[in-house]
Amino acid sequence: MLGFVGAVLILLWLFQVSFLDSFYRRIKIKEMHESAKIISQNYGSEGFAEKISSYSYDKGMSVEIITDDGQIIFSEGDLHNFTMQRYTVQERINEFERVKAAGGTDQSFQDIRKPINPFDTEQNGVQLTEDFQKDITNETTQNHIEDNFDHRGSEYNDVKNLVYSEIVQTADGEIMIMLNTLLTPIGSTTEILKVELSYITLILMAFSVILAYVIFRQISKPIIKTNDNAKELANANYDVQFAQDGYKEIAQLNETLSYAAQELSKTEKLQRELLSNISHDLRTPLTLITGYAEVMRDIPGENTPENVQVIIDEGRRLSDLVTDILDISKLQAAVSELDLYKISLTKKIESVLTRYNKLKEQDGYIIEFIKDEEAFVMADEIKLLQVLYNLINNAINYTGADKKVIIKQTVENNHVKIEIIDTGEGIEKENIPFIWDRYFKVEKNHKRAKVGTGLGLSIVKNILELHNATFGVESEVGMGSCFWFEMEIIKDNKKI
Repeated sequence: MLGFVGAVLILLWLFQVSFLDSFYRRIKIKEMHESAKIISQNYGSEGFAEKISSYSYDKGMSVEIITDDGQIIFSEGDLHNFTMQRYTVQERINEFERVKAAGGTDQSFQDIRKPINPFDTEQNGVQLTEDFQKDITNETTQNHIEDNFDHRGSEYNDVKNLVYSEIVQTADGEIMIMLNTLLTPIGSTTEILKVELSYITLILMAFSVILAYVIFRQISKPIIKTNDNAKELANANYDVQFAQDGYKEIAQLNETLSYAAQELSKTEKLQRELLSNISHDLRTPLTLITGYAEVMRDIPGENTPENVQVIIDEGRRLSDLVTDILDISKLQAAVSELDLYKISLTKKIESVLTRYNKLKEQDGYIIEFIKDEEAFVMADEIKLLQVLYNLINNAINYTGADKKVIIKQTVENNHVKIEIIDTGEGIEKENIPFIWDRYFKVEKNHKRAKVGTGLGLSIVKNILELHNATFGVESEVGMGSCFWFEMEIIKDNKKI
């Protein structure tokens, strides 16, 4: 604020004081040029003398028109400005030629120390012409000159006379229009402006200090409040409120911080749920392993292959859970790399389904695979198997009472689409965007997966994104769900 006011004041001082004389002279020269143009346009018209006489009086200038042979054909203005009447005809001709050689225009500034002494026929070494001497012997003219000499002589100290000459072409030939005017000294005006600008400077500086303080308070207050709230947010107080009023930029910042607080609150909630769910899934197999081991130790005859198999199964489940957690960490940290090969997606699905034969026999699950033709894709075989296992496991965990799961493969437009369909309760529309989150659950209570670890969909999402595959889920409440992904196929004869 102070810098801006200072710059404005510097400009005021420069233009109102330092450059005032220069501007004044330029304006007067421009005015003389415009006057010469008006005179040349009206030259020879009816009432020319009266028009120019009135015009010269209004503008405070004298007008002389001189022909190329040195004759003064028109003269109007104060006697002390009748400069050309003080020169001989030859001198006027020389002046005419000089102006013409200079390009047709000329302006000069002449010092005037005092008015012409009417009682000297020579002044400053210049012989006055006979016509001029006769003119000043006229009684009326003498009275006018004496009045100027007695009462205005002191005003001419340091006064400059601007003489503007211009050659114009008329029907009668070339003429020179000579205009003379006084440049009033602006020293006193400059002093007045300096005093005024001094007061203006003091007032504006004081005003700018007060205004800067007020603006500082208006801006700094909400910023300080935002800073305090941000510190609360850094201390995990996600309920802190950021005011969204005041200046637009501060309101936008507070809006962004409010959104960040909401997202951090959601993230913290998800982290708590994740820890809770992982703890639950870790505790369950550990409890079973410990329980069966104690039974086998303490009760005779319980050391059976069935009990040992439970311990082995729960140990494998525990190992799978830890592996899935590590896989998610690697995928999200972008440290997992793909080992791409051309593989038959159709045969991989058939291979995966053989692993579920025991589940189908023991628990009565129905798993169907519907395909049209064999499809080849470029993929990381191990990670693609993870995708298939996790999607099929998810369908088995959430399918309906009929325990039916359908896997469909369709090839179209150089792409293969895999759909895994269950007949479960389905997913509400507002929950579908979050279904890929780790341990996201629609129901209130965490459900232990029938197969798998419960982290499968998050792994699926990360792996498919690495393969640049499209994927999604379609579901309606009470109608089951369809998880799908689509990849570009590789023709059998295409070189890899």
